[in-house]
Amino acid sequence: MSIWWLLWFVLSAVLLGATVWSLIILFRQKKAWEAYAKRKGLTFTKGKFSSSCEMEGSIDGFHVSFFSATQQKEDSRKNRQLTVMQLTLPKPFVNAIGAGTAEMLPFLNSLSEVTPHPIESDKWDKKTNHLFSKNKKSVETFLTPERITILNNILKMKNSDNLILMEEEQGVFRFETSNPMTDVGTIDRLVSKLIASIRKLVPSEEELKSLQALYSVDEKIEATDFVAPLSQEEKIISDVAGDEKVTLELEADNPED
Repeated sequence: MSIWWLLWFVLSAVLLGATVWSLIILFRQKKAWEAYAKRKGLTFTKGKFSSSCEMEGSIDGFHVSFFSATQQKEDSRKNRQLTVMQLTLPKPFVNAIGAGTAEMLPFLNSLSEVTPHPIESDKWDKKTNHLFSKNKKSVETFLTPERITILNNILKMKNSDNLILMEEEQGVFRFETSNPMTDVGTIDRLVSKLIASIRKLVPSEEELKSLQALYSVDEKIEATDFVAPLSQEEKIISDVAGDEKVTLELEADNPED
């Protein structure tokens, strides 16, 4: 037996094994997403045999969508398959906040309506999290210690690149992870925790009026299409996933579900 034949055999076995394992993960994902969609009354799209699935719909007033996408790299060999989860709440927040992990910084810098907003709080991780704002005084008032803690915990979810956009019409919370999310229980717990946390960020009608009163004359024009880029059709925004543990996290898959 020649060494070249042996190398070819080993390489073929590795490639075949990787393909089979990818299909197993894909089928587990489809099974879990379909079960979760049925449980929550979401629309589930199975996709073709070897293609990814999708689900979307309404949960407790939130529009929730899950889909898979490929993170494109200059070197195609480094492309990553990611799961994208996006929660949108059509409630007024504050005009306007854009926050994200370090991987989302290029996208945040591309938003013309907002500029960096430093946060001097030990509840905020300055090394990995970034926050941009439009109406500085209003946003400063909005950012209570409790909200800073909530935003920090959302952004620092384990193994995920995260983005938060808030304005007077809605809040968009986007998460990109290499975790295929193949466990129904994990998905349910994660979405439930996120919904509970996001609700605590919504200002009351009285507070909202106070926040609006702080807008300066030059800043009262609403940000145009501030959250428009965050559609399912858009390409993956982030670059590299983080790996720090916090209260909200993408838990490890459990094959026993």
